[in-house]
Amino acid sequence: MWGRMASRMASCGRLAIGPGGRVVSAASLRRALELRGVAVWTDSRELTSGDLLPPAVQAAIKNAPHFVVLLSPNARGSKWVMKEVRYALEVRKKRTDGYKVIPILLDGFELTELELWFPEEPVAERIGGVFSTSGDT
Repeated sequence: MWGRMASRMASCGRLAIGPGGRVVSAASLRRALELRGVAVWTDSRELTSGDLLPPAVQAAIKNAPHFVVLLSPNARGSKWVMKEVRYALEVRKKRTDGYKVIPILLDGFELTELELWFPEEPVAERIGGVFSTSGDT
């Protein structure tokens, strides 16, 4: 399922992935990208209890060549995911190297909702299917 998208993203080198709610699909995407040689930063693998989340996430977003956010029904009400997207959009404004904020829409998140998250409509990937919420990221 992630192969086509992972192949397109594999040239990025390294990505920061915003969770958009704890879904197994984040882990699936991470594994598919890593199998293609892309280093992926995810908070669940890089941080430990007691770490301050906002500075670590912001550093990862700022230092990555691109930011991928998984937008799901869980993300819709998350102030943290919205903050991460806004920060990534700020980073994009300042960078001149082709930095992209890449939204991936999961089932239950509609294309029309992007206007609440992005000032200009981005090209988004739609991923369908059933996803677990087990927290495997």
